[in-house]
Amino acid sequence: IFLPILIAGVVGYIFMYSLKLIREGDKVAGQRLWVVLVLFFFHALFWALFEQAGGSLMLFADRNVDRMGVPASIFQSLNPLYIMLLAPVFSSMWLRLNKRNKEPSTPMKFFWGLFQMALGYGMIVIGAKFFGADGMVPILFLFLMYFFHTTGELSLSPVGLSMVTKLSPPKIVGFVMGAWFLSISLAHEIAGQLGKLAATPPKDGSLVDSMNAFVGVYMTWGVLVVGAASLLLLCLVPILK
Repeated sequence: IFLPILIAGVVGYIFMYSLKLIREGDKVAGQRLWVVLVLFFFHALFWALFEQAGGSLMLFADRNVDRMGVPASIFQSLNPLYIMLLAPVFSSMWLRLNKRNKEPSTPMKFFWGLFQMALGYGMIVIGAKFFGADGMVPILFLFLMYFFHTTGELSLSPVGLSMVTKLSPPKIVGFVMGAWFLSISLAHEIAGQLGKLAATPPKDGSLVDSMNAFVGVYMTWGVLVVGAASLLLLCLVPILK
């Protein structure tokens, strides 16, 4: 109950501060805060779905993935493994694009992060729809999902904090940084609610019913909602940039 009130107060304060800056003649600084506020909510949506990894996705792997005898907890290592393998690739890619003046803007990187999140959940949905007739999804689709979630994380996460320090006025940069972390708190609250919807075990213990419960939430939120949000952000990129 308290968290939404706190978030509304913090976001409202930052918005009012931006209007104050504009009234005082610093239009650029005020509008930069608007960019932070817009990306605040896209940031929260990304992490709400990403943080299913330690909750409902863990249960999904345990109940409905043909793990070939591998413990479900082992799959928590996929994201760190992909990060170690791909972080140098992304770092090098951004540097090369920057030298050519082709590096995507921060809002565009956020778009790619959300798009890849939707693509990752799409892998689970495809695996369930076409290969999960018995309620068990081939392990390959779990590897693909974590791959796209990690590439999405590498597109979005590292640039968020940098963006806050660049766009915030020096007087309130610490406050805005705290607000940025508050968006992750909001994400975790949403993640918990989505996890409850996805991971409720069926009364009769049916693997197919269990899989359908997971896939229904992942399709609605992971693919449709996140996919729609990424397209909305793509339309906003020119304005935010």
